[in-house]
Amino acid sequence: MDTKYLRAFVCLAEELHFRRTAEKLNISQPLLSALIKSLEEQVGTPLFIRTTRSVQLTTQGALLLGKARSALMASESFLEAASDLAEGISGTLNIFYSSITAHSDIMGRLISRFQIRYPEININMIEHSDFHQSKRLIDGEIDVGFFTNLDVPHDVETSCLWLSSDPLKVIMPRNHHLADKSSLSFTQLAGEPFIVYATADYTTSDAIKTLCGFTPDVHHQTSHPLLLPSLVSAGLGIAIVPDSFRSILPANRVVMKDINVPSFKLDIMINWMKNNTSQALSTFINFIHENTHQTL
Repeated sequence: MDTKYLRAFVCLAEELHFRRTAEKLNISQPLLSALIKSLEEQVGTPLFIRTTRSVQLTTQGALLLGKARSALMASESFLEAASDLAEGISGTLNIFYSSITAHSDIMGRLISRFQIRYPEININMIEHSDFHQSKRLIDGEIDVGFFTNLDVPHDVETSCLWLSSDPLKVIMPRNHHLADKSSLSFTQLAGEPFIVYATADYTTSDAIKTLCGFTPDVHHQTSHPLLLPSLVSAGLGIAIVPDSFRSILPANRVVMKDINVPSFKLDIMINWMKNNTSQALSTFINFIHENTHQTL
């Protein structure tokens, strides 16, 4: 089926006005009417109820609208991919990520859409537990990295694009003496036993000291941040985690509390070297710009 019929149907369903729809599609009203009539004949059912004063979708039209939108998107995606192939956009993109940034769903959504849009660009995902990735960026081993505001490299000249923010919360056993509080202050957390994420050359205790203004009393460490809720549920201490960890909290054993500082959050961003001239990288950055519109 020619997409011009689907485009006319979707646009009219959104505008519910023949003149405005025709103007939006840059066609005449008679042509728009002919397209809709032809489409109704092809599907074998009326799609709109027309009166002299209004245009409304029929029940069948409302049911088919979602499928029409999906078909249009698939068609546009196919044409874009074909255009990219014709332009020769290909290559390999080495992307750094950590388990913390991977847990934020924005990384997965962007990578998935990018692969659909640019199937000829090979994505090489590189997970590292250490956060000091400056040398890898300089050497070109990594083209771009998903970082947080707690671990973004400051010792090299990079470009940065902000993606999303995730409020930081404190988690504790349900029977903890602070568990009945609706929100907590840094002062209340100071002196509590902490469980922190730590690797050979990085620990979140440094970030807690910077953000909270006190040195946490670290009782336990783990190199796997997704294990923090389980260790908290065992009564080994409290931990500071992104709000997105809410979905993996052990049911009925751990509670998550707000910290009454609005700016206490985890920012997710991407960083890349300004002098990296990779076509795959520039294509990826342009794609991210189009899908986020947030630049630092």
